[in-house]
Amino acid sequence: MKNLFSLSLVLVLSFPVWADKLMAQYSGARELHPDQMQGQEYSRIPQNQGGDATDKIFDIVTGSDAPLLALIVGALGLFIWKNEQLARADRTKLSDRLFEVIKESQVGMDNVTTELTAIKITNADTNARVAGLEREMEGIKERFMVMKV
Repeated sequence: MKNLFSLSLVLVLSFPVWADKLMAQYSGARELHPDQMQGQEYSRIPQNQGGDATDKIFDIVTGSDAPLLALIVGALGLFIWKNEQLARADRTKLSDRLFEVIKESQVGMDNVTTELTAIKITNADTNARVAGLEREMEGIKERFMVMKV
């Protein structure tokens, strides 16, 4: 099964190359007038038409080749620019809100720390009282034991 799949994959991928060779072989078989032969070469790779990429972009934007495409590119550029401005404003709002939440949580944590400190102090006082009561109980027990003897 793997062999069949790999064979079919190789055939599918090599078909365009085989078709290119076949078309190149038979493209000269037709007898055409020499004027008709100009521009009849077949190639899957686009030929370099010269000019810089910026020239091509300028031609697209100015609409010399395709005015509809220039309109679409301009509208898309405007859309992206506007969305970028809105996203920037949203990011600043969100970062400001985040800083506010952090400040509020720090104030809340300070209050919790104060409450915990108060609880610890109260707990220490209670522990000291319980320890004092335990000592008194032990003293009372010893006195009762001495009185019984």
